[in-house]
Amino acid sequence: MEKALAAAEELTVTVREYVQNGMDSVQLRVAERGSAWIAQSVVILLVSVVLFLAAGFIGVTLAILVGMWTGHMWAGFLVVAMLYTGIAGLLWLRREKGIRLPLVNYFIQQFTSVHEKDQ
Repeated sequence: MEKALAAAEELTVTVREYVQNGMDSVQLRVAERGSAWIAQSVVILLVSVVLFLAAGFIGVTLAILVGMWTGHMWAGFLVVAMLYTGIAGLLWLRREKGIRLPLVNYFIQQFTSVHEKDQ
């Protein structure tokens, strides 16, 4: 009888350790995925800010150059504004194939690569 109780107690301890290890493993995977996602989001945000600033400075410089070339500063800024409007129109027309689908594919690739690493 004592052997059966000792075996049952040992089995209970083993099951508790197994469950605890499983929970620890899940917590670590969630923390790893979360930290990777946050780090990637921060990098994308920083790169976007730098590119936005660079585009702004390039646009102002281009507007000044075109304004000096035409002799009217307002004409330079008008030309650059029309250029930006044209680029925005092209992006709007290509938003499905050029922006949304690549983003969806990228996130699917990120999820499946993390999922494959876990197994």
